[in-house]
Amino acid sequence: MLIRRIHAAEILRALRGEEPQEPAALQLRRAGLISQDGTPTEAGRLVAEAVEDVSRELGEPAEWPENRWVGTDVLQMIEVSERSAHVVEAWVGPLSSRGFLRDGELTEAAGKVVDAYSMARPSLYLTSWEASALQAMPPGPTDLREVTSKLESMGFSAAIIDSLEAMRLASIGAPDPKEPSPTFTLTGAGRLVRQAVSGMPLPEGGYAIDPDVVEALLGLARGAFTQEQEELLVSRGLAHASKLTWPGRYLLAAVDKLSRPRAEQAPLGVSTEEVRLLLSIREIWRKHETNPEVTATKERIVGQVAEDWGIEGYDPTSALYTLEALDLITSETVGGRLVYRLTEWGEEVLRVVGERPRDVSSIAVKAVLYSLGERAPTMGWVRLARDQGLVSSGGITWAGMRLARLSGRIRRKPHLTAFEADVLRRIPDGRSASLDEICSAFEDARAARVAVEKLECRGFVDVLPNDRVVLTEAGAAAKHALLGVRGAHPINPVLARILSAAAKHGLDNVKEIERETRLDFETINKARVVIRRFGYYGRTGVTDRGRALLRLIEILESRRRESEEVREEESAFHA
Repeated sequence: MLIRRIHAAEILRALRGEEPQEPAALQLRRAGLISQDGTPTEAGRLVAEAVEDVSRELGEPAEWPENRWVGTDVLQMIEVSERSAHVVEAWVGPLSSRGFLRDGELTEAAGKVVDAYSMARPSLYLTSWEASALQAMPPGPTDLREVTSKLESMGFSAAIIDSLEAMRLASIGAPDPKEPSPTFTLTGAGRLVRQAVSGMPLPEGGYAIDPDVVEALLGLARGAFTQEQEELLVSRGLAHASKLTWPGRYLLAAVDKLSRPRAEQAPLGVSTEEVRLLLSIREIWRKHETNPEVTATKERIVGQVAEDWGIEGYDPTSALYTLEALDLITSETVGGRLVYRLTEWGEEVLRVVGERPRDVSSIAVKAVLYSLGERAPTMGWVRLARDQGLVSSGGITWAGMRLARLSGRIRRKPHLTAFEADVLRRIPDGRSASLDEICSAFEDARAARVAVEKLECRGFVDVLPNDRVVLTEAGAAAKHALLGVRGAHPINPVLARILSAAAKHGLDNVKEIERETRLDFETINKARVVIRRFGYYGRTGVTDRGRALLRLIEILESRRRESEEVREEESAFHA
């Protein structure tokens, strides 16, 4: 959504029943704020209310100090400030000058424009000229100046970005408190449209894509279309013999994405240590192929790590829990012994990372996830993603796409080390904490920063673009479950599996727990002692603390279902 002074004035004209003037009216239609006949939509009425609110303070739109009143950067500043209950100093000026901040508090007008954005459904009006520019511009995420320079060097106007932004095909990032360079990215829908137009024969003038094309496309997808609609789609290269072509499928995916609400998704991240462990577990199962006696028990893993990496006396407990919590390995009892195997997602991580272990930061993956959604990542995140090979000058790399896809596919399970639990306790309920403040509260600030990344990977916290950290629903549940609990791994995947089974069958029904969890008697017996000691299970069954842990398991599973926002068609291309 993009609203400049002229658009604000025209939405008021539409509210009064007057016909809004072109070309401003076109941008309002693109943003879903007025209908084709010029009447305001419900979202448009809400924006008009916000314009009236701001006009009482700043005067008529033509007198406003900021021409660019609302854009994706401004929306991000409002959303993040509201979620973190904190406005960073770099954002005070931009929000105040637009009438969205008064006396340190977000105004009602700020809430109205964000609600309008959530409510509005954009319409695609993409001219052939804009479609050509869309193919030529860097897809990002990158520095906005690089994009405008590239467009102008090829004879395109940078104003094309306004049109893309209005239709949610492009996004500009909020000012980064640490790196003031504005960022640009094509959104997930923008990337899909870009793929579609790359295979379309563009008409000489007029629109390559407009509501008539979209309506015909949806009709063909439903099997209810007219001959005239089919001819329109064939002329655009979107259909052939009453079936969608590949450009048609990309455009249909974009339309579908624009019609769905945004879904947040926790990023995946792995450390060098964890990649080493995955490689060693894989090597053990390769040996198993020629010697069935060799299996990936904890003892065998310790030996293999020493053989592969020269690390003697290694304790893999924490890393094994972490990998299982991220669905990269699974544990089960084979021949009376607990063994570990790579899941298909663990194999996929190794295909992405390769044979040389390295860190993959969750923040770098988050830069990709933001770009596949509707918001631009900060420049600091983009730089990290570039350093780790997830983003290049050509856009998101194959590795970046695969890790983004994995982030939405893995089935997260609960895990916290004692140190991570201490870090989690530093984050207040219903508010936020500064990332720097959290880290400086610990003797080892770097370890605390790593712990925050681990917490985000597991879906417990969200690190926001203003460098504030907030609890997610899962994080709040984990914090509740941890009340009064102290231990090396107060929450871990094995304990969670056993508690889930005990909630159905009783903690003393070891046979049923064994059958359901596929764990051995010794592992279950040890966990039963820990479960009682931590207070998850009492004399009459699962305690309040235990129910909080079960609720956490439920939340993580529901988030996985919701986070399938990164779809197959979006991971099929690299840009």
